[in-house]
Amino acid sequence: MRFRWVPSTSDSVFPFLIGLTEFMLIDTLGPDEIGQWLLLLAVVFSLMNWVAHTTMRRARLDSDNDAYFSTDQRQEKSADLPTARYRTHDVLHTTT
Repeated sequence: MRFRWVPSTSDSVFPFLIGLTEFMLIDTLGPDEIGQWLLLLAVVFSLMNWVAHTTMRRARLDSDNDAYFSTDQRQEKSADLPTARYRTHDVLHTTT
């Protein structure tokens, strides 16, 4: 199921800002500027996370997306996902 999303001006501006920051990351590659590189990497991750959350928040406010964001729908989707659970007993007592 998909949700309706109406792009805004920030949806056009932020990808360019993230791309510019990624080029700055490339420019600061090297052992001399590791502090700047790590700072720019943190900026890229923060920007991408903020943009994704902002987009989803705006989509959640649109009443056309109520079916997508309903709690019942989310529970059904999470029930379909495979779970990776390890039982300690099985891992510790396996025979090879």
